[in-house]
Amino acid sequence: MPSPRASEVDKIRRELDESNRKAMRLDEALQERDHAMVQVKAEKQVAVHAKRQLDEDHAALVKLQEEVTRLQEPEGVAQAVATVKVGAPIEEVADLSPRLEPSRRSGNELVGTSRGGEEQVLPPPEPLVDEAIVEQESFDWSFCHWVMELDP
Repeated sequence: MPSPRASEVDKIRRELDESNRKAMRLDEALQERDHAMVQVKAEKQVAVHAKRQLDEDHAALVKLQEEVTRLQEPEGVAQAVATVKVGAPIEEVADLSPRLEPSRRSGNELVGTSRGGEEQVLPPPEPLVDEAIVEQESFDWSFCHWVMELDP
């Protein structure tokens, strides 16, 4: 029979082994927790980046919707169609707002200056009847055909 001291030593060794196993499990759990925290931080950074990108995309979408709304207004649509029909480059189609130019009054005062009123949109020039007849005769058209070019 083993001595009482030997059995006590064996008991202490078993307790020590059990403590070592618990310590290893705790260490593994801590490593898993650290790994999970790193993953959470990475996912959080991805989410923040995605939110920023969504905010930027939303702002761009709002601008595009405003542009579409502006172009769908009767004046904007007519200008867009007229500009595209005359074969304007796409850069000119982007700016379809009417061009404002100062007009003159009979007293040589510029409209839109401190002495005058506001600036006015200039109407397109009226076609000359002789030019319409010449164009009609030279091309043998049964109607007068005029193309109005819009200034960007």
